Amino acid sequence: MNDMGTDQVMAELSRSPLIQAVEKAARELVGMRVLFLLRRNDDIVKLSPDGSETDLPAFCHILRGSPAGMRGCIACRALVGFGACYHGLTEYCCHGGIQVIAAAALGASREISRSIVVCSSAFAAEDREAGWAALAGHAAHVGVNLRELRKAYEELPVLTPANRALARALVEVGAAAVGEIARGLTASAAPVSSRRVSGHMAGPPGLDQRLTAALFVARDTPEPGKAGSRGAVLVELVRELVNRDPGMPLGVARIAAAARVTPNHFSMLFRKHTGQTFQEFQTERRMAHAKLLLRDLRLNIGDIAHRVGFPDAGYFTRRFRQWTGMTPTQWRDAL
Repeated sequence: MNDMGTDQVMAELSRSPLIQAVEKAARELVGMRVLFLLRRNDDIVKLSPDGSETDLPAFCHILRGSPAGMRGCIACRALVGFGACYHGLTEYCCHGGIQVIAAAALGASREISRSIVVCSSAFAAEDREAGWAALAGHAAHVGVNLRELRKAYEELPVLTPANRALARALVEVGAAAVGEIARGLTASAAPVSSRRVSGHMAGPPGLDQRLTAALFVARDTPEPGKAGSRGAVLVELVRELVNRDPGMPLGVARIAAAARVTPNHFSMLFRKHTGQTFQEFQTERRMAHAKLLLRDLRLNIGDIAHRVGFPDAGYFTRRFRQWTGMTPTQWRDAL
């Protein structure tokens, strides 16, 4: 789906009394916001009900202040969207250790509603100390100020069990409202849309559209074929996420957690549908991307290492040599 469809839906959302009521209830009763995730260009943006890009909490600003943190944020938003489309209402813990509740907007028309995911604003784990302990180990490799990050983490709200249940209900109502708005827009535009298709003006659906449509088909498949379909969709989406940005910090454990399967099960599915392990595929794409970046003489080896997902130039050089038989510098000199 193009930006016009999501822009139309967002314009309607900004005028919707139901969305306004949901947003007000979320703020006053739960202490959170109801937000919307949608893809724009190569990023996944988070919008307020009025359609403006929302102001992130200080915690997220700090994490996104480093290249590794920004890449991790984009990866997490993609996984939140995937989990919502694949499972419906879901809770997700991001690479920074904070949590969100999300649900895909399900309307009769998948051409519009499928691209929007309704989610809560971020909140911390109920056990703050355990949450911070897990986060600190990860954040040490992201390149941000841990003291500032700890302070920002302490400012994040924590949901009580009762508030969590209410937050889930409000997100689900918001998703249903988006679906209803999308269905109304599609119904009113159907004659024009039909003429465009019959006149060969619509063109083939893009990869994003086909992948997301496949998610909905897989989720709604009757029980006998559901498991196989979901497995293929999961693998296809993961392959596309890696192809979009091979340097994304995606690992088997994180993908499995978003898909609510065990790491071993995801690994089995990936090998079954691709003939290779996820790590083999990811390394292959990272090395291919590294070769392209090595043609840009303005980039040093350390820059390239971080762009393709390696923590430092030394480890990248070892892996590149294992893969190609040459160091990155030798490969560049041979061009």
